[in-house]
Amino acid sequence: MVQRFVIDVNNISVNYKSGDRQIPALTCLSLNVEDGAYISILGPNGSGKSTLVKALCGLVPLVEGNIEICGKKLLPGVFVKELFGKVGVVFQEPSGQFLMPTVRKEIESPLQNLGLDYGQQQKRFDEVVERFELNNILEISPENLSPGQMQIVNLAVAFSVGSEILLLDEPTTFLDLKFRKLFLEYAQQINNDRRTIIHVTQYPDESLLSKKTLIMDSGTIVDEGESYSVLSDDEMLKRYKLCSPREIQFRKCFGFDFYDDAKTAEFIGSLKKSRIPESAPVSETKSIISANDLSFSYPQSNFSIRIDELHLYKDRVTGLIGPSGSGKSTLALLLAGILKPQKGIIGYEEERITNLGAFRKIIGLSWQMPDPVLIGPTVKDDLLLNPKNHDKNKVDAELLLENAGLRGFGDRIVDTLSGGEKRKLSLASVLAAGPEYLILDEPAAFLDPVSQMELKKIIMGILHNLKGALIISHDLLFLSDLADRIIGLKNGRIAFDLPAEKFFSGPEYSRVIDLEADRMIEFRNKLAESGLELSCKSLNPETIRGFLDNSAINSDDFS
Repeated sequence: MVQRFVIDVNNISVNYKSGDRQIPALTCLSLNVEDGAYISILGPNGSGKSTLVKALCGLVPLVEGNIEICGKKLLPGVFVKELFGKVGVVFQEPSGQFLMPTVRKEIESPLQNLGLDYGQQQKRFDEVVERFELNNILEISPENLSPGQMQIVNLAVAFSVGSEILLLDEPTTFLDLKFRKLFLEYAQQINNDRRTIIHVTQYPDESLLSKKTLIMDSGTIVDEGESYSVLSDDEMLKRYKLCSPREIQFRKCFGFDFYDDAKTAEFIGSLKKSRIPESAPVSETKSIISANDLSFSYPQSNFSIRIDELHLYKDRVTGLIGPSGSGKSTLALLLAGILKPQKGIIGYEEERITNLGAFRKIIGLSWQMPDPVLIGPTVKDDLLLNPKNHDKNKVDAELLLENAGLRGFGDRIVDTLSGGEKRKLSLASVLAAGPEYLILDEPAAFLDPVSQMELKKIIMGILHNLKGALIISHDLLFLSDLADRIIGLKNGRIAFDLPAEKFFSGPEYSRVIDLEADRMIEFRNKLAESGLELSCKSLNPETIRGFLDNSAINSDDFS
């Protein structure tokens, strides 16, 4: 039987121009993808993952090599009409992929462009709407959807025109756990129908869903194989700034599967019944930022936010969570003085804010999407040209870049950076302005696992120079190592405000705000129900196992 490759990448190289320099993005990369494959691609920031997707779309010129898709040679910048209707793409940022006024038109338009007769168009439209359960949002403008809904629509549109191949470029980056799970379930269903999927991701647990995993570094493929085998190779993963999925970490730490309830119960029953001291309650200090009777609504939609009372305390890190579209970013913009509330009071150090312009200068806000706020043209220019930097001589650009993991990047053109590198630069630019309080909106987005760990260290290291921080994130593992408190937002309202230890041991709190309960929260909850209260906040399996082992040795028996 002749093996059929639907994608044949032969020795391609891609460079980006940065001033007078040529920055290699892909180097002598070759890849063969079989029909019906489900391949995931992992790699550290700047490894070339997104550039590979762009190359497969014909969006970047090749220095050398060639690409064939479905037997047709791909010419960069030249549309290959034979591929229209065979390849669909979903990119990272949900809102930037829409052209039409309604979801219905967004799906109908590409079907019309395929040249199908009306009956065929209607049949495929109905199939897409049913498959992705879109009936209730067909007449809604895409811009009024939550990020999770947007990305499901983007997947539906890509599927409707990409009947053979789907390219997914970190599509779940800004999705909550509920929509992330739904998106991945749809992707698996599509692959089960013999569609080929190439899925670029920063999440090792997503890669575990694929049949084959490729590891990229320095613009080429450095390892590949069956996903479970590749993702179990700790030495290789560490070498390329990656980590294994928590499911595999859990099995190595506890000796049984992540979802094995019977083994979980047996393990907990076998633990020495030693008392793990409960954590002392976090005593609140002086309120730094406060909000009272706060309200704001967008005129073009029915969404509104209303906060009866909120306090962010001195020397505390507060985590803000909630489903996609719950108002987290809007609340951040209000608390940073970027948006003006239509009603209510925002206070700073127990004084009412009357001058928003002055207030903005003491709040460091790192936006969810870094591109709109990066000034450039070079990385160093971006640090020095920040509007808040009145005295450039006080900015130690090299130290900021080193602390942000961008050592040696000063003369790089901003547009040549990867998504993760832009995220690091965004944080460095915020810190260059010398803020008193830090608000970070999805700071871990786009970052590889090692960069996430480095970012945690950076945040913990700079907190002693700040009065506190608010971190918005869908990544509960990231938050669990930083936050003292967790605030849950739902439909623009505060649903709960809890000590971090309590939230990370209570799966019911996630359900209150319509989120999927993290598996490690459920595990911590079972420990708590057995009488083993954890004073650590972490959702990391290794940290929890170490804490249990140490506590069993150092604690007194219940008896």
